[in-house]
Amino acid sequence: MSSIVERMNAKPDVQVRLTGDTMSAVISDHVEELDARIAAYPELLLIGQQWDPESGFIQFVEGEDVYVRAKGTLIGSWGRSRSWRWAWSNDSLPPTARKESLRLKELAQLARRSEFLTENAFPATIVEARTLVAAACHHPFNWVLF
Repeated sequence: MSSIVERMNAKPDVQVRLTGDTMSAVISDHVEELDARIAAYPELLLIGQQWDPESGFIQFVEGEDVYVRAKGTLIGSWGRSRSWRWAWSNDSLPPTARKESLRLKELAQLARRSEFLTENAFPATIVEARTLVAAACHHPFNWVLF
């Protein structure tokens, strides 16, 4: 059985209005997909990670061996203080890294959720942070959320 996301992505020119249970199901699909992607390569979590904020490349390395090198966009950060901060608003990051993540602000309008526009760090559990990351990984959306 195909997921809601797969069915919506099959017709990107169709706009779907999501409310209540449907919205929860879409968010759940996003989190499940993120978890599946992470679970597919558990060994990457066991080796070193090197991220170059200027170029946007991340490498998974062990010693001199580079196992994976990919271009990526930093979404945000969650820390021991149990707070989330979007990369685009984090002055401690280089301008290049902040600029790459600016499109994530579009999620505020698409998802009708103000936390996508919050400039300062805000309280978030690890589950809430994973939900934000999962939503961001699906951006740009192919539907309108209401």
